Amino acid sequence: MLRTSDTWGAFREVRSLLWSKIKQARKLFIDRALSSTRPKEIWQTVYRILNPSPQPLRLDVDELNNFFASTAERTTGNSEVDIKEDLINFVQSLHPTTSNHDLLKLRVVTVAEVLREIKVIRTDASTGHDQLPAKYQKLVAEHIVGPLAHIINSFIKILSFPDAWKVARESPIPKVNHPVKNADMRPISILPVLSKVYEKLVHRQVVEFIESRMIFMENISGYRKGHSTVPSLGIRDDILHAMKRGELTLTILADLSKAFDTIRYKTILRKLSHLGFSKDYLIWTINYLSGRQHFVQTDDKVSDRCNVNFGVRGGGEHSTTPGTFFRVRIIQLKVTSHPVKSEVSGKIKFEFDIIVLPAIKI
Repeated sequence: MLRTSDTWGAFREVRSLLWSKIKQARKLFIDRALSSTRPKEIWQTVYRILNPSPQPLRLDVDELNNFFASTAERTTGNSEVDIKEDLINFVQSLHPTTSNHDLLKLRVVTVAEVLREIKVIRTDASTGHDQLPAKYQKLVAEHIVGPLAHIINSFIKILSFPDAWKVARESPIPKVNHPVKNADMRPISILPVLSKVYEKLVHRQVVEFIESRMIFMENISGYRKGHSTVPSLGIRDDILHAMKRGELTLTILADLSKAFDTIRYKTILRKLSHLGFSKDYLIWTINYLSGRQHFVQTDDKVSDRCNVNFGVRGGGEHSTTPGTFFRVRIIQLKVTSHPVKSEVSGKIKFEFDIIVLPAIKI
């Protein structure tokens, strides 16, 4: 390279531009990181900045992808896969418990509904495999809402879900500070933005039906708008009152391991039918759940795609369709409370308030 005044001038100009871009990128990163309204997310970002990973992930992306895909098989020991045609025949054999007029049937959506869902998309969310950022889709929302509404309604009419919107990009997040094996990683599923728009439109219809029919008990608060864990705090008051009366309280809690990953499709379909969902909606559910794929990406390494045969994927937003499926899965876990009295040595009386979760076969 010749060290002439022209080349040095060009070099300094490019160097100044590069430093300017780096400075802008840093400022943009900080603005985005601290713009969240969720304190937990902000502190997680601060922690990552103050405690950077000492070394990049050295795990094989294909092995990690296969590990994530086999979660249900490892957890339940069941490798049986439900074939789509078998699921459709299974739905046709089900008998609704209510009249045909009371069943949930998906309706077409309006342009205004689609535009509303696009407008509320989080712009700080990661981009799916289609590489279409939410930020730019919101900028052109008024221009794409008409064609998008037509596409979504076309799929609603044929009770289907686009295959391109079923592919999830799995972003592995370490569970520990120094991950050395596949089990140390947690998958975060990142779906295309447009798939979330379609999903939320259907989810709203499902929630309206569920709330109008009062299908879920009031003490089921997870993934429900307007609900929180505050009513559950009444258990604390009951325990304190029991202690003041000299009584003991026995509580039995159940934790479903890998709950979203191990949902069996036939279980969901059977319960949805029992709760008043039409066969048309069940067919849509089959098309929504079946044929899904995912791949793992870490930095510039991308794995091959794997088929998803169990469970539901929703990324960080399990408040939509996957969350509803999970609540339907546990709907038969009724919480009951009753006193059990006993005497020890004929002198001391104990009263146990036992919260029982009846065992059912999922």
